[in-house]
Amino acid sequence: MPEKLPLLHPPPVDLVGYFAGALSPAKELEIEIHFASCERCAEDGRRVRLLHSAFAGWTAKSHGAARRAAVLAKALRDSAETGANEQWRDRLERWVDRWAGQAEGAVRVVLRKSEEGCHVLTEGLNTLLRPGGMWQFALEAGPAGPRRRGPGVATRAVAVPPDGPPARVEVLGTSVVEVAVSGTPEAPGPLVLLVDSNGSRPALVAEMAQSAEGQGFIARFENVPEGQYLVVLEPRAESPT
Repeated sequence: MPEKLPLLHPPPVDLVGYFAGALSPAKELEIEIHFASCERCAEDGRRVRLLHSAFAGWTAKSHGAARRAAVLAKALRDSAETGANEQWRDRLERWVDRWAGQAEGAVRVVLRKSEEGCHVLTEGLNTLLRPGGMWQFALEAGPAGPRRRGPGVATRAVAVPPDGPPARVEVLGTSVVEVAVSGTPEAPGPLVLLVDSNGSRPALVAEMAQSAEGQGFIARFENVPEGQYLVVLEPRAESPT
């Protein structure tokens, strides 16, 4: 009898290529025939298929949203541990316990200084909203488009919820980020965090104080260094059960 040749198992790169649809029809057929006679490789194939499906759903957008949530969660924990204001510390701890990396409203702000003094305020981050979050921000649009300081640089984002007070986030002057809620929201005003997106600086925390006109609450962060930030507002309601 001729000597039985050893069974040649497909290398991992071929298994990955098979489930990615990157192999030739002949190579695919070869692997399928092998699966039928080799339980070990069939099991390896099942594992690769699960891994490929999970990876296919892990887009750059998903990664960015997960990273921002992690940055926010860490900033909340650090602020709760080091905050000098005891009432703020208790509220930050509740925020961490109930909503982790979520907020009532969130905006990504880029402060980019140039010869023209340009600053950038980018899109609202609805991926960070808690379930039922009130404030979904978008760049403000008017007859001439978003408010601008310099070519293509929007400086204001607003949120007008169907049931609740409007809110805005705006870049002012050279290094000021202002957050305001109109109308008469329930006191005390929400806590606002200005979080360095890279986690290289401690988060700044402020409680929105009643405006001079008495028709809302406002918080200002002054002398903000150039960089990328998350502006997040404290959740105002219990998370749904």
